[in-house]
Amino acid sequence: MEESVYNLLREMGLSPYEIDALMALLSIGSSSAVDVLPLCKVPRSRIYQVLTDLVAKGFASIRPGKPTIYEAVPPRDAFGYRLYTLRTETDRKIKGMESKVESVVPVLEKISRLKPNRSIGPEDVAWVYYNEERFRNNITDLILNCGKSFRSFTSGAIGISRQDTNRSRIGAIYAALEKGVDVRLIQTLDSNVGLELYLDLISKGARHVVPTMEPKESFWIVDANTAALLVKDENGRFRYGLVVQDPFISSLLNRYFDDHWEKSVPAEKVIQQLQGELSKRKDHSS
Repeated sequence: MEESVYNLLREMGLSPYEIDALMALLSIGSSSAVDVLPLCKVPRSRIYQVLTDLVAKGFASIRPGKPTIYEAVPPRDAFGYRLYTLRTETDRKIKGMESKVESVVPVLEKISRLKPNRSIGPEDVAWVYYNEERFRNNITDLILNCGKSFRSFTSGAIGISRQDTNRSRIGAIYAALEKGVDVRLIQTLDSNVGLELYLDLISKGARHVVPTMEPKESFWIVDANTAALLVKDENGRFRYGLVVQDPFISSLLNRYFDDHWEKSVPAEKVIQQLQGELSKRKDHSS
């Protein structure tokens, strides 16, 4: 096969297996999946899915029966249909992005005025921390100074635990609960996290739910007007921390938080399940 043909088919969204199967179909016109196998390098376990994907992308058609027969669509027709499909998908994505631009541009414009490692000042809208410890300590300070509400949206690895000993975030949350602050946590759990810690926080008035999927992002919102965001690099490590003091940006994150809150599971149920699993393991080991 000429390299230009292969490259174009890849640009059209076909996988190497799909290209291989397509070449086989073009050479014989029509065939069952079993008869296509010897003519290409597609694994037997994948051949039906590969042919089905070719049909979905317009490069093959299907003739029901026993066995099912697959037939290559004439190249000019196949490319025309695929170009139409890609153009439609692109237009839909662009329209979707255009609808979000107006709400995102103000956020980026304010973040573009960041000042590294600055203390909070009334003249600042946002600032950035490149030192992880300073960023985490700043979150603790924000919790200590909050008066009405605190929201935490984190993965299990980033969330609170007994290891928060330096200027303890745990202590700050307990202090906030004593002041009557509305504390809400969205965080995944596993048996290695101090489950009794969360039960204790819940008993003190914190509300905690567990998301159905591991969060990719981590952020905190204080009094609905200040937000802290943790930004990771491609390896999942701390890159920098962002603190934004702005009601508009905080409201956007609050809506995101509330949407996930409604879809999450009360932590008490998850903790009860994890404790039951731990009990079973102990029984088996003994």
